[in-house]
Amino acid sequence: MREWAIAALVLAGCARHVPPSSPSPPVARGTSPETSSPPPDDELPSLDRVAASGAALAPGMRELVRLETTAGSSSEILTPSPRDVCLRVAFVASAPVAPELDDDRGLPFATAKRGRSGKIGDDGPVCVRRGSSVRLRFVADGSTNPSAEGGGAPRSGSSAREVRVRFVVWSP
Repeated sequence: MREWAIAALVLAGCARHVPPSSPSPPVARGTSPETSSPPPDDELPSLDRVAASGAALAPGMRELVRLETTAGSSSEILTPSPRDVCLRVAFVASAPVAPELDDDRGLPFATAKRGRSGKIGDDGPVCVRRGSSVRLRFVADGSTNPSAEGGGAPRSGSSAREVRVRFVVWSP
């Protein structure tokens, strides 16, 4: 009988429920310092996929520009027009960038939050007066700043890795 009591205690101890340890939260690729390399091109949404957002982002507008570039470079998206023009911009990038629309003098007049994707014109299209030209620039850690003194010197404290950006611009 004593042997049965010992066996019952052993079995009861083995059958005791031990709660599983809480799993670590999943880490998105490219977001932790250990995995800071940009995603491969096949993980960056295609230009077609970015353009597909136009139905919701820019209803009634036509596609004006569809381009792939790198952070730090500047792309002319509007030449001087004889009329006022409104724009919407959607982008995706291989690392967080801060998009800027620059005027004729190279000064930013519209921006968006830094991120790997987003849009310029959260509250609607961004409009410019007739005769204005507009350049689109994406600023990332390590990208060059064309409007900075020294004409394109890397920003301080930054790395020199290339950040790929795909964007689409719509206009009425």
